[in-house]
Amino acid sequence: MQRLQPLFHHLDRHYGEHIEVADAARLCAMSSSHFMRFFKQTIGQSFGAYLSSFRIAKAQSMLSNGDTSIADVSQLVGFCSQSYFGETFRYLAGTTPRAYRQRFRAKP
Repeated sequence: MQRLQPLFHHLDRHYGEHIEVADAARLCAMSSSHFMRFFKQTIGQSFGAYLSSFRIAKAQSMLSNGDTSIADVSQLVGFCSQSYFGETFRYLAGTTPRAYRQRFRAKP
């Protein structure tokens, strides 16, 4: 896990930006192929799956704690397409972004 710390720090600050496997590997001082194997063995899922889950968790927080539009949330967490964001959100969270917001929005 220690070897992945630079990547996790980077993700915390730059999760909304385009991040490729090569960039992640470089942050951990590994080749791309070694990084992909190491990440999956250490974390238990591929880097792409982890990144999607991480971004959706950030989106869930934004949807339940603010008034940012769903389109803006999708852009802020790094999805290029709102429809792909909706598909991924629905797959990982089990509901649509709109339904999630209505159910979990913090009440003043």
